[in-house]
Amino acid sequence: MRPNCNKRHRDLDDLAGRRFGRLLVIEYGSGDKFGKWRCLCDCGTERYVFASSLRKGATKSCGCLNRETSRGRVKHGHSRKHHVSAEYRTWCGMIRRCCNPHDTSFSRYGARGIQVCKAWKVSFETFLHDMGRRPSPEYSLDRWPDTAGNYEPANCRWATRKEQARNKGNTSYLEVFGERLVMADACERYGLRPETLLARLTRGWTLEDALQIPIDVKYRAKAHRITDPSTN
Repeated sequence: MRPNCNKRHRDLDDLAGRRFGRLLVIEYGSGDKFGKWRCLCDCGTERYVFASSLRKGATKSCGCLNRETSRGRVKHGHSRKHHVSAEYRTWCGMIRRCCNPHDTSFSRYGARGIQVCKAWKVSFETFLHDMGRRPSPEYSLDRWPDTAGNYEPANCRWATRKEQARNKGNTSYLEVFGERLVMADACERYGLRPETLLARLTRGWTLEDALQIPIDVKYRAKAHRITDPSTN
């Protein structure tokens, strides 16, 4: 018992009145707090702490320091553990494919000179402020109207897969009755599949016929001329 009593007295002499981080040691505990030191935090909260935790720096406050540090790390709430938002994943993917040579998509973005504007590159909050939340899971980030341009507020939008498909560098346009249309839009307007339109054009149809004549009508007319003796 005597060695323990001597150690206890040494602890009393060593710690009372000393400061550890935000904690000021007041006195040695008693009763159910025996073995710990009563400390006063700078925020006004009291807490009982083991001497070893104080000496090693494991405890520097009543807990307020850790809470303040955590709030500093979680600035926007979009990258919490087990809950990373779609907007934050989009931002990270944009940075990787433009800035990381080891990313599988770098050859199609960063290597081609496509960059992320400085404001977005250093701040997810700025990216989120400029772009807003994604309208729905069907939308993703699209560089528009310049498909070869950089990621910046004036050249980006949230777009559906259909809109992005029509915004590719190899998008085909058609002049239809004086109106310039994306091939996919023209096919949708006239009720044709793109492969049907391409097949008709390859066989020498005019664009107007290829778009306007219902499927199989021209083929049936040709078949009728061949089988009708009166046409020979």
